[in-house]
Parts: sequence; C-alpha cells; structure tokens
Amino acid sequence: MSDAVPMAPIFGAPQATPTRASEYEFSAEDNQTFEALGRAMAFVGVGCLAGGVLLLVVALGSLWWSGTSGILPSIVQSSLGGAFLVTGQWLRGASVSILAIATTEGRDVAHLMAAMRGLQRMFTLQRGLMIAFGAVVLPLMLVASAVLTFFGARLLRS
Repeated sequence: MSDAVPMAPIFGAPQATPTRASEYEFSAEDNQTFEALGRAMAFVGVGCLAGGVLLLVVALGSLWWSGTSGILPSIVQSSLGGAFLVTGQWLRGASVSILAIATTEGRDVAHLMAAMRGLQRMFTLQRGLMIAFGAVVLPLMLVASAVLTFFGARLLRS
C-alpha cells in the first residue's frame, strides 16, 4: 500500500492531522470494512448532492410556474436543497478519509479522526435542522390542523 491518498481533496473534506509517533494500523479485514463503508458513504453523499440539485430545480420551477404565490414553497425547497448539498459534500469528504484508511499505511488514526470531524459537522447540521423543524414547523402544522378542524366543521354544517 502507498502513503498517498487515493482521491483528490474535496471542498469541505476534513484534512488528516500529521502522523503520530506510534500510529495504529488497522488489519486487512478492518480495511475491507472501511473500504465498504467509504464507498457507501460516497454513494449516499452523491445521492444527497443530486437530491439537493433536484430540490433547487424544483424551487426554481415553482417560482417560474406559480409566480409570487410560489415564493414560500420555493424558500422551503431551496433551504432543503441547500442542506442536502452541504450534507452531501461533507459526507463525500468524510468518505475520502474513510477510504484513505483502507488504502494507505501509517496514518489510519489521522484519517479516522478527519472522517469523524466531517461526520460531526454533518450531524450537527442535521440536529439543528431537526430542532428547527420541531420548534417551528411542527407547531405551525398543529395550529393549522386545529384551525382547519374548527373551521372545516363549521363550513360543512353550512
């Protein structure tokens, strides 16, 4: 195995820290696991990137066809698209570090820690989005449901 990282750096990819004096080296079996994980992470990262682009296209289409009445849905779709793009990029960056564990020697722990930093960023963003959803969107949905239930019953009686 060589000491070179197999892929070019990706924007937003965490960088490995310098080699430590007595770096741990994973076994060949461990490396197979890291390689499979890295490939799966890269696939999901590309899927997130594609989903983000698709959501941005849908947001633009919503504005195009609906005019000003499509502004709110377009903002929501654009925000989700942006989150998917950032998540996909960070996940792809972490996958490069995971794959480097399997394909290089002497820097396994450094590559692992670089991948952990990328995953930490990704999950911090995901956690923030979930909190925002729970704090803003969910209460709005409950209020809208209560209002529609109240007024819907009155409209049906008329």
